[in-house]
Amino acid sequence: MLDDIHYNRAFYAPNPQPGKAFRQIVILEGPVRYEILVFEGEVLRTEEEFKSRVGSIQVRTAATIGTARAIADSVSLDSTTSGWVIHNR
Repeated sequence: MLDDIHYNRAFYAPNPQPGKAFRQIVILEGPVRYEILVFEGEVLRTEEEFKSRVGSIQVRTAATIGTARAIADSVSLDSTTSGWVIHNR
């Protein structure tokens, strides 16, 4: 379904730089493709902020949910490798 959230993983920075306390990786189902959105900021984003694309984001696309999950998992692994810590909400 359009704009359904299929993945939402949050990370925090143990020693954050200004504007980069949290990182979130989200998969949204778009009209034709799945969008993998990567947000960084001072606060965690809400569902409405994902859908309205509020703030600075990186966007990648995939034709299938399987490919989108593989990309999101890869970005998540890169995040932990570079020092981000999984945030348990």
